[in-house]
Amino acid sequence: MNLMAASVGLEGWVARVEPLLHLWRSLEFVCICIRSEAGWTNLAGHAVLSSREPLENARIRPVVKLDQLVTLEGHLKTDTLQTLLNNLRRGDLVAGIPGYDVKLFVTRERLGSWHEPFFRGRVNSELDSELDFVAILGNYVGPHIHDLLTQRQMSEIDDNLRTGFRPFDGLAGLARTFALRPISASGGNAYFELIAPLPLRLGRVMQDLAEKTLTISVQALTSVVPENARVSGV
Repeated sequence: MNLMAASVGLEGWVARVEPLLHLWRSLEFVCICIRSEAGWTNLAGHAVLSSREPLENARIRPVVKLDQLVTLEGHLKTDTLQTLLNNLRRGDLVAGIPGYDVKLFVTRERLGSWHEPFFRGRVNSELDSELDFVAILGNYVGPHIHDLLTQRQMSEIDDNLRTGFRPFDGLAGLARTFALRPISASGGNAYFELIAPLPLRLGRVMQDLAEKTLTISVQALTSVVPENARVSGV
């Protein structure tokens, strides 16, 4: 499989999200990476478009460091999404951070692939947000975890995480702390997700046939200005 074919699903996500980028204010990035023959390689991560304001002087930085594992995190401006997308198209995840350049995959023989984008519910509830909105999800599925880490390496990482200065309940606990999907010692694949929560949803619907009225309640993120909202397709 070539890199362009593996990225078709990524371009599908970009096409759906780019016209809506003005709706979000920041990009929340996190990835758990492990040492491999390629240097640092992604094990699990996501980038979530958010209505929250970005942090001042925001950048991606290491927040958990072991010999064989690092967790990188950043609450960034939305204009950094384009840099991330360009990296992903090349097969990179993080570039330009001394000592922490991260590859999306180990070798071109084990590229993995991007699935076609789809809508998924209950994304924001996993991220501890106030409202549970549907999101446009782009999902990269990489090599099997056991192609990246032996059982012994996973056990050593789990032990080091449990006994560190800031302890976590192994890889599974580390993933939970950063609102990532679970990493299981029993198997599964490396992954990276692009998540774009839609900024509003329909709520309760009421109709009055006698008055010929239809009332629809709408729940929206705080970044949505009600005066600028319009109903279309009716």
